[in-house]
Amino acid sequence: LSSAVQHVRLNLAGSRWNLWLLLQLIWVIRKNAPDIAHAHGGKAIAMMGLITRFLPMPWVATVHGFKRRYRGLNQAARVIAVSRALQAQTAHPHVECIYSGVVVPIVSSPTERDASERPRFLAVGRLVDVKGFDVLLNAWPQNADLLIAGEGSERPALAHLIAELGLQSRVQLLG
Repeated sequence: LSSAVQHVRLNLAGSRWNLWLLLQLIWVIRKNAPDIAHAHGGKAIAMMGLITRFLPMPWVATVHGFKRRYRGLNQAARVIAVSRALQAQTAHPHVECIYSGVVVPIVSSPTERDASERPRFLAVGRLVDVKGFDVLLNAWPQNADLLIAGEGSERPALAHLIAELGLQSRVQLLG
C-alpha cells in the first residue's frame, strides 16, 4: 500500500454487539478522522450501523453475500453490491454494482500451461447459503475446473448439486 495509507489495528474478534468493542471503534474512527469509512460484510455493516450517530463522516457498505437483511445497512450513505443479483436484492436507495475479484489472465502459451489442460479456478469461503456457491455451480462452464476450499453446513447440498449437474470431473470440494 501507499505510504499515505494508514493501517490501524483493532481486534474485532468479539461480538458485533460488544459495547466495549463498539466504543473502541468509535474512538479509533474519531481519533483518525477519516473523510469516509468503509464497512465490508455483515459484521462491519452492523457495527457501523450501531455507531453511525456518533461518527462525523459518511460511510459506505459492501455486501457480498445473499442474506435476508443486513442490519445497519440503511445507515450507510452508499452501498456496493458485488453482483447484479445482489444489487437487485439490496433494498437501499443508493446501491451500485462493483464486481469483486480480479481479472485473471488466461495463460495460452504451451510452455506455461499444457494446451490440453483446462483453466483451473479456486473459490474460498464458508460453505453457507449466503455465500452463493450454488449460484457459482449452476453457472460453471464445461471448459474449466473449479476447486472449492471451505467447510460449512451447505457441503452436503453442494456435493449433491455437483452430482446433479454432472460436474464431478470438473469441481472438487477440498474442505
